[in-house]
Amino acid sequence: LFILMQFSVCFYFAHTKQSFYCDEILTYGLANSKYGWTDKESSTKFSENGWVTRDFFKNYITGDKSEPFSFDVTYRNQEIDVHPPLHYALIHIASIFMDDLSKWPGISINFILLLFFDMAFLYVANYLYDNDKTKSLYACALATLCSLGLSNILYIRMYFLLSVLVLLYVSIHVH
Repeated sequence: LFILMQFSVCFYFAHTKQSFYCDEILTYGLANSKYGWTDKESSTKFSENGWVTRDFFKNYITGDKSEPFSFDVTYRNQEIDVHPPLHYALIHIASIFMDDLSKWPGISINFILLLFFDMAFLYVANYLYDNDKTKSLYACALATLCSLGLSNILYIRMYFLLSVLVLLYVSIHVH
């Protein structure tokens, strides 16, 4: 019941999300673009005045559909950036199914990760609260349904994956 309520609240806020933060656009670009960054230096390779066409930018975000599952692009972009490539590889897989920029591939990944987050969080909270399931559920609700938790789930970046991996690591140590 808790997980159903949690997903309902998260889905409501995901549904009402109407814009992208610049880092979310970069997430899609770094996962899909064989052109690299969209800064002035790289865009001047494709135009004389630094401006690029709509098709260039669309390809930057959605990637090349003729080469699906081309992870060399994702890996190469992460060599330039400082983030590990796992999240961007997941975004690349999810992006194969979109033709235009959409929030749903990235948010869907975070919703799947939310299940792992809940399992690991409840496991650790159960340990910390001496198997008091009510306190553990309250703690999990607070962690995911407060403004910080919701923004972490709805923000299409690698930070929620990082949170899940850290919780899984702590769960292993608790076990």
